[in-house]
Amino acid sequence: NITEVIPISEERVACEALCKEESKLIILDTTREGIVSTINVHGKFFACSSKCQVITVDNDELQMQRSDVVLWKRSQPFHVFVGRKSRTSCKAFSPTGQYCVLSGRPSVFKGYDVALYVVDIVSGKTLHMLCSCDYSFLKNLDCKFVSDQECVTNFCDELRFCLRLFNVECGDLLSEIAMESEVYSLAAFPSKRLIAIGCVDSKLNFKVLRVKLPRE
Repeated sequence: NITEVIPISEERVACEALCKEESKLIILDTTREGIVSTINVHGKFFACSSKCQVITVDNDELQMQRSDVVLWKRSQPFHVFVGRKSRTSCKAFSPTGQYCVLSGRPSVFKGYDVALYVVDIVSGKTLHMLCSCDYSFLKNLDCKFVSDQECVTNFCDELRFCLRLFNVECGDLLSEIAMESEVYSLAAFPSKRLIAIGCVDSKLNFKVLRVKLPRE
């Protein structure tokens, strides 16, 4: 029973499957049309990187496994939104798999309900909180990496719709572009520094923007 299909690279997809009440992750190579590996998932599946690093949630703790081996398990200063269909659920891996940006609720209320956090995949340590807002103001939440260090998010607050470019290593906001309406779709092509966006009530189906990074 395949419950979700996740693109993890240009050639591979990960398929979450339920088999006899156990969760498995099947890695498929689309060029060879074959199964590369099958991973037994410990806990609730959350995300998978291009290096087949699997992030799961177990008893409200975040953990990372490679193959069937759990490499680390850490408590975080936030609760992860695991639900796939929830508008608060967001997850994105950097192209090299070093960082993961994910959404969560702070463990102790700090004046906001939802925030984006950067987690170092090697250590499991939370590095930064990128942005936050009240749940009632949250629209379609998404985040895409445009390089190994920078990501774009459509995180909004109140009635202000915008795209924001962050450096995940230091947590700095690099740029912000105001949008004419709510962004409902976001896609990225990191090797070309391109993002495609679709907006509600726009006369265009989508727009394509090229991201210029400070070091370029």
